[in-house]
Amino acid sequence: DEAEDYALARLTPFSSSATVVSTETDRVIRTEATLETSEIAQIGFLGAMIDTTMILVAQHRVEF
Repeated sequence: DEAEDYALARLTPFSSSATVVSTETDRVIRTEATLETSEIAQIGFLGAMIDTTMILVAQHRVEF
């Protein structure tokens, strides 16, 4: 839940429809964020990808 909350807090200023889901398998946490490029196209370099869904993935191993 912490990874999801952290990622969503950073993404919502750029994309109000952003979603974040985290899963844990074999001590590996995978966090996947999805947002619409049309919401962040004002950045400029994404103009060619308008109306596309962007998926960002981060993984890390749990060590304890």
